[in-house]
Amino acid sequence: MVTPTDILVAIAGDLPELAGEEVPYVSAGTDGSWLVDGRTPIDELKQAFQSDFPQQADVSTAAGLVLTNLGHLPERGESVRIGAWEVEVVDVANRRIVALRFRALVDQVG
Repeated sequence: MVTPTDILVAIAGDLPELAGEEVPYVSAGTDGSWLVDGRTPIDELKQAFQSDFPQQADVSTAAGLVLTNLGHLPERGESVRIGAWEVEVVDVANRRIVALRFRALVDQVG
């Protein structure tokens, strides 16, 4: 059985355990990619990548963006093209997208 809470957690991710906890949402990889926490707000993605993402109703996190574009809960290693980015699912735990890898599509950026 899937509860409304399960769906919300799958879309938005868990909240930090401690109030005021600093979460490093986006970090640069050594290969030019970006490792992104699934809980990263869309506004922070736009700011970090200086890029717009297709506007979609009720999507507020990186994980929600991937879920909406794929239409299902992805498995580790699955990828999807979103705007000028290829997004790979790096980690999934307990029906929640934990981490993503964003790679700029060279022909679409700049």
